[in-house]
Amino acid sequence: MTSKHQIRQKLLKKRNNLTPEQVDSLSSTILENFYSLNLLDRVREAFLYLPIRNEVNTWPLLQKFWDLKISTFLPHCDKNECGKMNFYLVSNPKELGKGIFNIPEPIPEICSLYKGGGPDLIVLPGVAFDQKGYRLGYGQGYFDRFLPELDSTKTRTIALAYDFQVLPSLPIDPWDKPVETIVTEKRIIQCRKR
Repeated sequence: MTSKHQIRQKLLKKRNNLTPEQVDSLSSTILENFYSLNLLDRVREAFLYLPIRNEVNTWPLLQKFWDLKISTFLPHCDKNECGKMNFYLVSNPKELGKGIFNIPEPIPEICSLYKGGGPDLIVLPGVAFDQKGYRLGYGQGYFDRFLPELDSTKTRTIALAYDFQVLPSLPIDPWDKPVETIVTEKRIIQCRKR
């Protein structure tokens, strides 16, 4: 089987080659497919990521959450501990600053730290996914460390991805946790039942 590193390199190259127009068009279709799940009327708290390096554009989704008065928490990577992140409540763009990976992140001094047992929804990024919902990230382990802390009976985990990022299978480790649903521009994959 191909190694995680090889898969990561191949798919990052393919994703980096997308034009801004392709990212916008595909992201728009992916978000429409996400909205078709009709989940948002039941969501009070959500965790979301902001895109880098041609990831599916979640800025419109952030605005949608705000418009619906969903309490939205974004990740802040710990500068002192590699692989550790916390989520902070963000209610407007002025509460964002530049993070350690040049990703817009909550400013901890003015945002509230999430202290609950798990949100209703977490929207995840990834480099690759497989049909069972296992994800491959950038290799730093931020989400791998965070996901086991969530109450899986309460929190829906949904990944947004381009269809080429979904592979038949991935090499997995014992600590890997599958997402519940993967949404691409072509399909919605229910990986595990609620």
